[in-house]
Amino acid sequence: MTEIAVLAQMPGLPSIQELITKKVHPTAQWSAAATAALTLQRTCALPMNEPATPAAACLGTPALDPGRSKVDLQDLLAQVDPAGLEAGIMLTGQHNKRVHRAILQRDGRISVLGRSWGTPTIAVRVATGSDDVDGWEFWRLTIAGVEQSLAEFRATHA
Repeated sequence: MTEIAVLAQMPGLPSIQELITKKVHPTAQWSAAATAALTLQRTCALPMNEPATPAAACLGTPALDPGRSKVDLQDLLAQVDPAGLEAGIMLTGQHNKRVHRAILQRDGRISVLGRSWGTPTIAVRVATGSDDVDGWEFWRLTIAGVEQSLAEFRATHA
């Protein structure tokens, strides 16, 4: 947190911005603390009458697409037979010729590498180490004998 506070006070050099972006990335170690420190630092730097800007906006993260689905995995699991969720649903995906596996838990979280993740995209980034993979398209599941991506499942049941 101290490191982020120091970096945030430096002029907007591209190399400094790149360091900050790496530290607040969702797969970076201590990213939640780094994001909180960045938000706090930037909020404290504002004049008293200026509203705070979320850290994601300061980093140039695009705003959510208004047409984007607001349905999450927990909502979709209401469409699945509860007996089929008892042990979770196996998810698979392939990246760089390697098959990755995860478990979709009944609370809508995805278990990868011994931890639960709240979104398919964060789970795939942890599994693959790649930042350019969409978890909704990557993860595939089979329900009632039909294999489909999470995106296809969402489109069908949302």
